[in-house]
Amino acid sequence: MKALFILDWQWLKSMKFYLLIILGLSLLYCFVHPTLAVVFMPVMLAITMTKSVSDNLQRSTGAYLFTLPFTRKQYVFEKYIISIVPALLTSFIFAYALGVVNSFSKMGIPCLIACISAILIASLLIPLTIKFKDNGILVFRLLSIAIVVMIIVIAESFTSPDVLNSALFMSHSPWIFLMIGVALIVIIFISMFISNRLIQRREF
Repeated sequence: MKALFILDWQWLKSMKFYLLIILGLSLLYCFVHPTLAVVFMPVMLAITMTKSVSDNLQRSTGAYLFTLPFTRKQYVFEKYIISIVPALLTSFIFAYALGVVNSFSKMGIPCLIACISAILIASLLIPLTIKFKDNGILVFRLLSIAIVVMIIVIAESFTSPDVLNSALFMSHSPWIFLMIGVALIVIIFISMFISNRLIQRREF
């Protein structure tokens, strides 16, 4: 597993210019549209980290990759960790920081949407990029564009009265959060199972 984290750290450093652009846009949204800032950075981070799967599994690198000291199951597990955990932490950090400046009550729903989106993005894109082999990059790019557009549309609706009323309702209904959490865990495990099956069949 250590070799995988080192490999992804090196890959991440090669993406630093792209990450700086995302960070710059997120900081800009903090002043223009705080709720969008809470969602934008975690979603883009999740998309960026899942991109490493399509890069790793190209024929030019895939054959060498799995000669390193880790199993394919460990590879899949690590990809879910780096795609989901940093995005969740980022959403909490942005929500807390903007909640201090604005209002914590306004940041709850955006933070929840960011967490759900990050998990669904990883659960969707990882198995799809494995499945579509050398066409994985094209599939990844098309899905990423669609996801970003969808998230922006959702974020724009955060300030509507209906959403605020829903947030008030959810704050008094802990069972809703429990059901959402259980559903997301189930989705992650199903996605990991599918990804493991696909990666085991993958030939380079």
